[in-house]
Amino acid sequence: MPTDLRKTRKYRGSRTHGWGQVGQHRDSGMKGGHGKAGRWDHKFLMFYGKIKAKKGFVKKPPRKEAKTINLGELIKLSRYFKQEDHNIIINLASLGYDKLLAKGVAPQNVQIIVPSWSKKAEEKLIKVGSVIKKP
Repeated sequence: MPTDLRKTRKYRGSRTHGWGQVGQHRDSGMKGGHGKAGRWDHKFLMFYGKIKAKKGFVKKPPRKEAKTINLGELIKLSRYFKQEDHNIIINLASLGYDKLLAKGVAPQNVQIIVPSWSKKAEEKLIKVGSVIKKP
């Protein structure tokens, strides 16, 4: 862009650059103040929609983390096992567990009751002849 055609070149040496008395248009006087100055007065309509929409602090609910257990840790819960006929029943839902994961060795001839489980855990249990179901 040619610098000799710009307005700043035209006003060089004129002190106020066409804005009247010295100091006019220099700070925030022509804008009605800095930032949110005048939001309840002379700039009210510009801010009105934003002010009206705000209705206080909204706190997001904390995320609930699922309580999980691995197949290898089921032996630790042996005192909670129920024996019916030839099957052992483990009710993880009543013990407060939400999900069964696949790490470890799957127990044989066991019926496990749990709200959710991983695909790998289900595959391991079916391979050894155990059953998994929802409460």
